[in-house]
Amino acid sequence: MVTRPQGQAPAHRAAEEHHVEASPADRPVLAVLEDCAGGAVLIECSAALARALGRELAVVQVQSTLALQAAALPQTRVLAHAGAPWAAFAPQDVERGWRAQTARLRALAGPIATRHSLPWSLRTVRGEIGAVARGLLDETDLLFLGAMVWHTRAMARAAAAPAVLAVLDDGSAAARRGMQLAARMASGMASGGAFRSASGSSSGLATSPSGAWRVRELPVADGVALDALLRQPPPLDALLMPRALATPERWARLARLGCPVLLIG
Repeated sequence: MVTRPQGQAPAHRAAEEHHVEASPADRPVLAVLEDCAGGAVLIECSAALARALGRELAVVQVQSTLALQAAALPQTRVLAHAGAPWAAFAPQDVERGWRAQTARLRALAGPIATRHSLPWSLRTVRGEIGAVARGLLDETDLLFLGAMVWHTRAMARAAAAPAVLAVLDDGSAAARRGMQLAARMASGMASGGAFRSASGSSSGLATSPSGAWRVRELPVADGVALDALLRQPPPLDALLMPRALATPERWARLARLGCPVLLIG
């Protein structure tokens, strides 16, 4: 396994650090997330794709500046656990939590990358996850977007049901490529073996006993049809979509889908 030292850069610098134009095969598969609680699904999907394409896996932890701003308010209080008294919450508490999250994320991603025999890196960037991800699009043609809430749907899926890789098909070349990538991901995930999170608990990635993944095509005729689908999505465990469909007004909706989203350039 090859790792790189983690660094920290403001969001607006993320796209400025790579000045040499690289071919798609030389670019990493990016996995961008805020919270490692559901990160196993995102990283496992990203690692399977990176291995299938012979690319590096680059994990980016986003440290939300909104959390710092909220913690700086004098009236902010926090509950350590149910039944505990309200306690003061300050920016240094957020910083401490971020350091713990980074350590857990490294412990989670390392074994997954090792199992897939991948070179990988981990870095932290401060900002809002949508803005950070958009700033990273120049670094890659394949970016997996995660969010704090999406891991719950996969955990609720029946263990015997095949996991679903859904591909948005708008008739574009990127959508056709998405179908090809989904097939390779499904093969890589099925052969990747079972895994657990660093805490020893189940990753939340639901597969059948044989490790089956099913690719499902989701045709979208226009933007109206796409927005309707995003408002009421079918059950799915990962979504692949052309990057051009991820307009700024759709980013928040994508983050609430309940699954990792792969943006294909």
